Amino acid sequence: MRTPVLLDRQVGDVANQAARARVLLATRVRNSTITKSGQSCWGQWLDNARAHDQSGVYGTTAAIEILIANGSAPDQEPVESAIDGLPISGNGNQRKPQDELLVFKVAAIVEACGIAHGRLELTHSAVKRLIEMRADDNGWGGYCSEHSRDNTPAFEQTAVAMHALAHVPEWGVDPRCGQHLRWLSERLAAGSTDEVGDSLGLLALQKYRNVAGETTEWRNGVSAAQVRIVGRLKHQSDLSVERFHYSVNLDGPADKYMYFAPSIIGALALLSGEPGHSVPGGPEVIGLVRTLASNVERDRAFRTDKRISTVDQLWVDRLFAAFLAAARTPANLLRPVARIAFGGRRRWFTVPVGFVLASICAQVAAGDSVSFIPVLIGAFAGFLLNVLASQVGSQGPG
Repeated sequence: MRTPVLLDRQVGDVANQAARARVLLATRVRNSTITKSGQSCWGQWLDNARAHDQSGVYGTTAAIEILIANGSAPDQEPVESAIDGLPISGNGNQRKPQDELLVFKVAAIVEACGIAHGRLELTHSAVKRLIEMRADDNGWGGYCSEHSRDNTPAFEQTAVAMHALAHVPEWGVDPRCGQHLRWLSERLAAGSTDEVGDSLGLLALQKYRNVAGETTEWRNGVSAAQVRIVGRLKHQSDLSVERFHYSVNLDGPADKYMYFAPSIIGALALLSGEPGHSVPGGPEVIGLVRTLASNVERDRAFRTDKRISTVDQLWVDRLFAAFLAAARTPANLLRPVARIAFGGRRRWFTVPVGFVLASICAQVAAGDSVSFIPVLIGAFAGFLLNVLASQVGSQGPG
């Protein structure tokens, strides 16, 4: 799969640091496994202050994705029993009453199943449940039960649900999917979303580039969100986590909260852009990843507000994975060539002359008379390599 391109002289060093941080993070998650009724699960927190027996959908689905993304097989422990124990799609031994009623929770289950199985069908139990929870043709509300439903679409829930349903190829060509993409795109283009909405919305839209990328609404929404996210990263690229509040009315009115790190999700969304193109806000993304990797190396996990949240680790691991994919594209692998060619400056004669001398030496060593045709070919090849290296060395992020 082609990925966006990061163009910066420090990419390699930061990529190595991010790779080391991923190992630490995955190890922390694996070592925090809880076992209940013979099944693996995880809770809200990974640090020592967490309740030792607390577990739930958010923590378990996040841990499943992190471990699989870092090399664990879905049919090996602790992942296999964790998947088997999920509500809706598994036997749900640890099911709680609202696990099947909140859109965020059902979307998390779909995400974990999609990561575990590679792709899902519309007939998958969790996928069916999530689609049934739609508020209207625009999107999803916060909750849906047999007796009560949130009929007002919410941007954040819709973005998260659409991101999860990207694991279902059939959904991408479903007319209902197109309607939701239009609604998300129009809201982003109009600027009616905050920093959390911008990040979640852009990330969701990028998942459907192949099916919606040619529409004007989609392009306008993506462009507007990218501009706002890059602007925020330039002026405020901290690692703070924002509390997202929404209300439900199931067994009576109640407040619910989710926590998102908009800078981390925003950087991830920028890295999920058009394949082969430079990443918008590249220097800011690189700086954020460096800071984040240092945070993980210090505490062996991402820590904020003195706690280590399991779901936060998922967003961090997703960002590291996307960064490493962008850093390992051919353009980035050619960066050492740019450094050799220029030595920090544009010495256009260096490589062509080197190729010419190499051609002459090869002919002399072979006992042949010097022919100008190989020499000219060498000079031309050196010139082309210099042009390519200059593009890799000097092109800035878009």
